[in-house]
Amino acid sequence: MKIKEIYTKYKKKALITALSLATIVGTYSGNEGGFHPFYNIKAEKPYGINIGIVNVFLPGSEFYGICLGLLNTTSGGKINGLKLGIINNACGEEHGKLNGLEIAFGNIAEEGDKSYQKINGGQISLANIAESGNNFQVGLINIVDMEGNNLQLGLYNEICKDNEKEKRGFLLNYNFQKSKR
Repeated sequence: MKIKEIYTKYKKKALITALSLATIVGTYSGNEGGFHPFYNIKAEKPYGINIGIVNVFLPGSEFYGICLGLLNTTSGGKINGLKLGIINNACGEEHGKLNGLEIAFGNIAEEGDKSYQKINGGQISLANIAESGNNFQVGLINIVDMEGNNLQLGLYNEICKDNEKEKRGFLLNYNFQKSKR
């Protein structure tokens, strides 16, 4: 049997094995309680593919990979990768942070200055709210604080500064700040 034939024969099995291992590691590592895989509470620095109905990222946690859930809540944790859910929520006393992409029907943050999520990447949803970062938002309603570089595509777009509406736009809105050198 030639190497190409062996590769062709076993590549699907190898891919399925690798994805299964990444899912097991991502779902079960770095947990502080919960009922896995239904309710995951992340407290350390896990990685992989995290699958759960409810995923909670506590302050100090730092997840690397893909997070899939119906409700993904960040209360001070940091996610590096993709956060995919029905509702992605940022809450709590500390800022949550996302370096990557957030996709959901609603990317919602609780009221109050310190509960909005910092985004370096993008949000795609019907409604998007972020505090700061360098981000883009695609949705029907997009709201972001003025810190950082922002691009918004949607029916209603708003860029705020100190909770006051600074810039509104329909269909397209942007805020590009000069870099400090």
